[in-house]
Formats: sequence, structure tokens, C-alpha cells
Amino acid sequence: MDMFGDKFDRYVQLQETEVEVMTRMEQKMIEAQTSFQEAQATIQIKTDMEILKMKADDLEGEDFELFLTMKESVQARRRRMG
Repeated sequence: MDMFGDKFDRYVQLQETEVEVMTRMEQKMIEAQTSFQEAQATIQIKTDMEILKMKADDLEGEDFELFLTMKESVQARRRRMG
């Protein structure tokens, strides 16, 4: 094979390698995003549970209204999620 053919073959190999690397990077990014979303969901569930366990005995005025709104929001989200 001539020098041009060798260089062209090497160029094609590098391009294929670049595509493979980019594909792996994209897959890793998708996996990381999925893990992050799962972690966010877990944190939200734990926060929701804490809100539902709270007692409104010590709250007054705006704090009490905010608590009731948060609790209603959590309950609605849990109903939607099944």
C-alpha cells in the first residue's frame, strides 16, 4: 500500500476511535444524569416524609399556613405518583 493509503487508513481508525470515545462519554453523562435524578427523587421523598411527620402544634400565622400548603403539596404529589 502506498503512503497515502496508510495515512488514510490511520485517519479512518482515529475517526472511529473518536466516535467510540464520544459515544462512551455520552453514555456516562446519561448515567450520571440518571443517578443525579434518582438522588434528587430520594431526597425529595425523604423531605416529603419529614414534612408529613411534622406536627403543627408550635406553628402560628404564616408559618402554619406555609406548613399546611407544603403538606397538601406533598400529599398531592404522593397521590399522583401512586
